[in-house]
Amino acid sequence: MPKTTSFKVFYDADDNELSQHAIDAEALGNSILSMTKLITKSDDLLNEGNKSIKVLVSNPAEAGSLGVAYTIIELIPDAINVLKTLGITGVVGAAGGATALSLIRQLGSSKVISMTRKADSGTTVLELEGEEIECPTAVAALVTDPTIRDALISVIQKPLEGKQAPVFKILNENEEEVIRLEGVQTEEIKPLPRGTLLEKEVDEREVNVKFTQVNFQSEKGWRMEYNGEEHAVLLNDHEFLAKVRHAEGAISSDDLFAVNLEVTKTYSARNVTEKYVVKKVIRHRADASRRII
Repeated sequence: MPKTTSFKVFYDADDNELSQHAIDAEALGNSILSMTKLITKSDDLLNEGNKSIKVLVSNPAEAGSLGVAYTIIELIPDAINVLKTLGITGVVGAAGGATALSLIRQLGSSKVISMTRKADSGTTVLELEGEEIECPTAVAALVTDPTIRDALISVIQKPLEGKQAPVFKILNENEEEVIRLEGVQTEEIKPLPRGTLLEKEVDEREVNVKFTQVNFQSEKGWRMEYNGEEHAVLLNDHEFLAKVRHAEGAISSDDLFAVNLEVTKTYSARNVTEKYVVKKVIRHRADASRRII
C-alpha cells in the first residue's frame, strides 16, 4: 500500500462567516486549487519532473472555524519529501531546520540577488542585499520560485483578506498544530521581487591541467588547458607563484600539473558561464631536474 500523509488547513476570523463555519465558495475553491498547485509545483521542482505524489481532498468541510482536510499519497517512496520541505507537516532536518515557508516569511520582500549551490553539501547560499543566508538546496529551490510564492499567498492570505483577527493554521495527522499565523502574520508572505536571479554552483576537484600562458608577477593572466579546452584561470596558490618566479622559464606548455581547481558555474536566463580558480598546485608532473613542486 502506498504511504499517505494527512493534514488539515483551518481558517478563522472575527466575522459572521468563518466564525459560523462558513466561507465564500469561490474563496474556498481557489484555496484548494492553490494548495494543489503549491504541492504539485514543489514536487516538480524537487523531484525533477517526476510525479511522486497525488493530492486528495479527503474531507472538505470539518467543524471548527472552517477546515479543509488533505491526504497526500506517495507514489515514489524515495522522493524528496515535499510537505516537510515546504514546512507543512514537519521540519527539514538539514541546515538548522529551515523550511520554505519559514524562510519565505523571513525574506519578505527582500530581493534574492544570486544562489550559490555548494556541490555535495546539500546546501545553497542565498545572496541578498548586504546579507547571505545558507539553507538546504531543496528549500532554496522553492523559496526562489514565483509560482510557489503566489500559491502560498492564495492559500494563506486570500481567504482571510479584509477580515478582523484572521487566523490560519495547519494540523498534522496527529491533530498537532504545526503552523499558526495570526493577524499580520498572515500577510508576511510576499511575491518574489522582480529582478535578475543568478544561480551559481561551486565545485572543487583535483584534476590535471596544462598552463598554456603564465604570468610570473600576478595571479591574473594565466591560462590553462583543461578537458581539451583552453580557459582563463586565476592562480590563488601564492606559494607556487613564488616558486614560479624563482624558476622562470622552467614551465613548458606540455607540462602537467595536478591542482585543486574550483569551478564556479553561473546560470542566468540566457546562458551559463564558468569561472576557474586554482586553489592549490599539488605537484608538477615533469622530470626531477625541472620539477617546481
